[in-house]
Amino acid sequence: MYITHFCGPTATVLFFGLYPIAELLRGNRKLPFNAWYPYDYKISPIYELTYFHQLTAPFTMAQIQVHTDCLSINLIAILIAQLDILADNVKNISRTKYQQSDKASEMMETELLDCIQHHKEILS
Repeated sequence: MYITHFCGPTATVLFFGLYPIAELLRGNRKLPFNAWYPYDYKISPIYELTYFHQLTAPFTMAQIQVHTDCLSINLIAILIAQLDILADNVKNISRTKYQQSDKASEMMETELLDCIQHHKEILS
């Protein structure tokens, strides 16, 4: 899944970057994206630097966008895992575990308080 999300934006930016190379072979210095610059970008090495910038900036933004989308999915997955752990901990609080102890109710209360604290941490 990650490879699909990584390759899509990368291929798009590369295709935008390759088109001006074909124009360059014809002798026309064209940039991947139309933009106004306060300098003459057609002279070397300014052209190469501007070209590099126009390729790297969209690539970076595409990767940020993809990873931002994946971040929310990952956070939800972590939240679900934490809630499953909490549910399991609450389910495992039982008297049978502490039958031999005189302080069974205190120990169960301590475990319940730990579960409440865990729940508060999940919510924050």
